[in-house]
Amino acid sequence: MRDLQEKKSETNANPALAEAFSIGLTLLDAGLLVDNSKLYNFKNTTFDEGAFKQVCSRWVQSNYSDFLQKVVLSMCELDPNQRKSPADILSTLAPYEDYIKNLREFTVPSNPPATNYYPSTQIKHN
Repeated sequence: MRDLQEKKSETNANPALAEAFSIGLTLLDAGLLVDNSKLYNFKNTTFDEGAFKQVCSRWVQSNYSDFLQKVVLSMCELDPNQRKSPADILSTLAPYEDYIKNLREFTVPSNPPATNYYPSTQIKHN
């Protein structure tokens, strides 16, 4: 995003991490039943970080499990160096595949990989 804001024609962005952010934002859209496309101003090539933080706050206050909240937020980390990749997310979810596919409840450790932090957006969980 920073490359876009700085109007660079070429970027060193990791495509997998960009994809993770896109998927995470799509999950926020679906989970909160909102359209987050307004976060982007394509004309000015800007991203509204303040509005994004509000969306993340709403997500944390939702009724979704703490585990799902953390997984999605780890994909939406604004700093790509801190963002979890799709491979990271897959490795986090893989142990629970049968539970997820069969819609069965499951218990996760208090800090499974890829979910042991909230993004640098400084969202506090109530």
